Amino acid sequence: MNPELFRIGPLPIHAYGTLIVTGFLFGLGIIRLRLKSYGIPFDKVVDLSFGVLISGFVGAKLFHWLIIPSDFINDMSLLFSSPVDFLKQLGNGFEFFGGIVIGVVYFYYFCRKHSLDKRRVLDLITPAVPLAHAFGRLGCFMAGCCYGKHAPDLPWAIIFTDPKSLGPTHVPLHPTQLYEAVLLIILTVSILLAEKRITQIPGRMISIYILGYTVIRFIVEYFRADDRGFIPYINLSGTQVISMFVAAGAIIWLIKTHRSPGGK
Repeated sequence: MNPELFRIGPLPIHAYGTLIVTGFLFGLGIIRLRLKSYGIPFDKVVDLSFGVLISGFVGAKLFHWLIIPSDFINDMSLLFSSPVDFLKQLGNGFEFFGGIVIGVVYFYYFCRKHSLDKRRVLDLITPAVPLAHAFGRLGCFMAGCCYGKHAPDLPWAIIFTDPKSLGPTHVPLHPTQLYEAVLLIILTVSILLAEKRITQIPGRMISIYILGYTVIRFIVEYFRADDRGFIPYINLSGTQVISMFVAAGAIIWLIKTHRSPGGK
């Protein structure tokens, strides 16, 4: 696992960023292949996708700071003492659920501005999200972040050896990044195979995806060792608590789509 793939002169090309871009392009490909059945202009989808990507990064960073305030304090201190170093490490530490929340806000703004059917657009772009996210988790694996717990007797444990790795080196760990990547690909394939049935009720696919992902994330959290913020007395990480609230929101949206005109 190499956080840095290669260099172009003094410029390092990082595996994490490269795989995120790759996942984004594959996500656009999935959208492009299904575009005709939705009748939505591709240029609008591209503009929306870039906007959601950028806003998602912002949201993921803000939620990370919310869950781990000490990182926010350290980052702000670094911003005023050494802005260059602040920019270098800005790519470390994200909370995916924060990306979803802020991404959804931008999505609603964009669809309203361009008079697009929100539910149809949601059904179109939803499968691209877990697919792109799976590539992002592969990027985490290469970078060493989001690492798992110590697993000395696990046959498939992984060991980071690169000194630039963000995770512990030279110790066997649960490959939590790969757990999540595989489950996200399974989730992507599942909702694509069931797409025609799911989209009989417009807007339902996003809630099914979110419910699936919250279950995946809740389980994988038990195997992670990096600091996710810990809630005392209930023995759950901050991300697990957020998962429950996000799942509740998805259930509410699922009920709403069923009760709306055209719901069954």
